[in-house]
Amino acid sequence: MIFIRKFLDNINNLTVLKAFFISKKGIILSMFAAGFLASFGFAPYSSFVAILAAYFVLFLLCFNFDTKKQVFLAVLLFFTVQNAVTLYWLNFVMEDFGKLPIFASLAIEILFSFYLALPYAICAVISFMLAKKAKTSAIACFMPISFCLADFIVGYLFTGFPWMYIGNAMQTGPFSSYAPLIGVRGINLLAYIFVGALALTATRRFLYLPVAGIIFVFGILTMGIRFTVDTGSLNVVLVQGNIKPEVKWDPQHVMPSIGKYWNLTEPYVKPNTLIVWSESSIPLYIEESGDLLNDLNTVVNSKSARLITGIQHIDLRTKESFNSMILLGDKTSFSIDNLARYDKKHLVPFGEIVPFEKYLRPLGSIFNFPMSGFSKGEEQQDPFNVFSYNLLPVICYESIFPELVRNEDSAEINGIVMVSNDGWFGQTRGPLEHLAIAKIRALELQKPVLRSTNNGITAIIDAKGTVSASIPANEASVLSAQVTLTKGLTPYARFGNIPFFIMLCIAFCCGFIVRNHHSSNLDENLRSLIRP
Repeated sequence: MIFIRKFLDNINNLTVLKAFFISKKGIILSMFAAGFLASFGFAPYSSFVAILAAYFVLFLLCFNFDTKKQVFLAVLLFFTVQNAVTLYWLNFVMEDFGKLPIFASLAIEILFSFYLALPYAICAVISFMLAKKAKTSAIACFMPISFCLADFIVGYLFTGFPWMYIGNAMQTGPFSSYAPLIGVRGINLLAYIFVGALALTATRRFLYLPVAGIIFVFGILTMGIRFTVDTGSLNVVLVQGNIKPEVKWDPQHVMPSIGKYWNLTEPYVKPNTLIVWSESSIPLYIEESGDLLNDLNTVVNSKSARLITGIQHIDLRTKESFNSMILLGDKTSFSIDNLARYDKKHLVPFGEIVPFEKYLRPLGSIFNFPMSGFSKGEEQQDPFNVFSYNLLPVICYESIFPELVRNEDSAEINGIVMVSNDGWFGQTRGPLEHLAIAKIRALELQKPVLRSTNNGITAIIDAKGTVSASIPANEASVLSAQVTLTKGLTPYARFGNIPFFIMLCIAFCCGFIVRNHHSSNLDENLRSLIRP
């Protein structure tokens, strides 16, 4: 402890170094470095140590800033760099499919990263305004709360994009054990409080070190605790067709694509086996492919198997179209009117739905992706019943929204069947990041995830959030395994965000207590100076 005190004293005595880091140039350089380091918290690196270290630097520097302008600039730069590096795969989507030149795609990606960072910068300034001159309360309480508020904003504003939550980087390590307790939002809050407490400890405020220690140690002690129980096993076959997105919707390639999926599948059509094809693996409407679906239903039903596949559905009355999943083989005869179907509820902006399409579509192919005119499915939809097990359907983009998946969970749900395309990512880190978020969903609910994608990464994730088997990206293959299903509810599944909101209220009250205590100490010190 004496050594630590001397080390920290030496750091605080380096006034020249401190002056550099609070200068405009120092803020820019340090936040670029910290934001870049934070990107290593996300897949494929998935280093929770790296992202915690990066946020520690951010909180520590914010404590040493003298003005709210410095706080705003630092937080804005940090999150913009973190987002721009981690979401670099967006450039592939815009260049390859949107046909944008590289300078235009980079400009849009940086602008989008800036947009995602702006709520954090604004909320950080608000936290320092609440703290007044007591920066300790800002770092310990108000800034973690403000970042959680920013998490909500980026998760819901304009349909939301909760891809970059710090909790999504906590697939391993002590913080992962909080997922079934308080969900990813709770992890976000605890991670912010943790790095805030460490930052204050680095300023010789050792009172806050036990806070960080308790969070870390409790996470270690609760690792491996199960709230759900095993309820049986299911033979599963996940098929990855690796169909190129640019030809998938071409009418000339529709039947060859379906044929490729069937050729991969046919050897595995066996009794008591669930086969899962990817999102839009049948690039047709249900209403125009009755004969095909009838044949598939007949074959899998005759072998006592089941097939879940991605497809499209159109309401002939309203002419609305939907991105859907259907279950085949559960009935002896196929009927559109009696088909187990799930319609996607949360659509990808500019990919499946185009805001202000009347004005944007004429601007170019970036706003004219194939099948980008879907409608939202109903909020309440039934799970798929497969061999007496209930599977919760999730399509692609929906997996990144914690409340959407959690709200459909129940004690009777035995697993999650998740289909995706992911061909839009190309050979980037995007598919790995998407898979990592799916692992968080498995951890939160302690239910296995059966994830079938068009070209990667198809995987089976167990109830502990571990990938037990997978198919690499850009490879046509089949994944066959026996999956252990579960039943029951985790505390997060049972109570949702209620514990998280209680934690926010406690942190908010503690912030005012710390702030008022700070003010009382200043008053007492001032009085002691003027006493005769």
